[in-house]
Amino acid sequence: MSDQIKQKLQDILHSSINKHKFERAEDAVTHLRQLAEIEAFISEEEPRYNEQSVRSQNNGEQSTGLRDTVVPNPSSIKSRKENDSTSSANKDTLELYYMEEDSLLKFKKSPQTYTVSIEFFRTFLENLHTWKGKEPFSSKTYYDQFFNQLHEMSNYQNSTLRQFITLLFRFAYRLGVLEKTSTSQRSRYVTADAFEVEHVLNNIFEQKIVYL
Repeated sequence: MSDQIKQKLQDILHSSINKHKFERAEDAVTHLRQLAEIEAFISEEEPRYNEQSVRSQNNGEQSTGLRDTVVPNPSSIKSRKENDSTSSANKDTLELYYMEEDSLLKFKKSPQTYTVSIEFFRTFLENLHTWKGKEPFSSKTYYDQFFNQLHEMSNYQNSTLRQFITLLFRFAYRLGVLEKTSTSQRSRYVTADAFEVEHVLNNIFEQKIVYL
């Protein structure tokens, strides 16, 4: 049954992205995560439940609903509280949507949202690829060098494009495209040695929606 629900949620997710219904797509992702948590909870708790039942029977005790209930220990309660604090940190989540029918990518970091063509992002990545093995660089350095090229591929004004490039650097860092070195300043990066443009794009095309 869970497999059927999972497949339906995946269908809703992909359909919602293609129809630009991003709130519904996010709801589908939330439900998929909840389903995964439920499955993990059941697989973790079943062995403990069975073990307690066997122990009770061996001791000559009658099994009751209360006796077989697994009571959460303090450590699990603490873990739950830690998860709550983690959820607040998720406000910093970066969201990336692939709109296949329109060949567009949507980048979201609340409250900022930008939509560009796949070719724009491919060009952005190709430019980063040319920086392999070079000194650490910042988003400003990148913007100054490639502004004219990217400006022709978008409808954003200069200041907006500058903000978008800064955000794209955060996406690139979390995607593993960019790395920080021990000697580089906070806002400076180097291009990862293992980074390949088409590999990054294919992963996005396959997943449709990426949370970073």
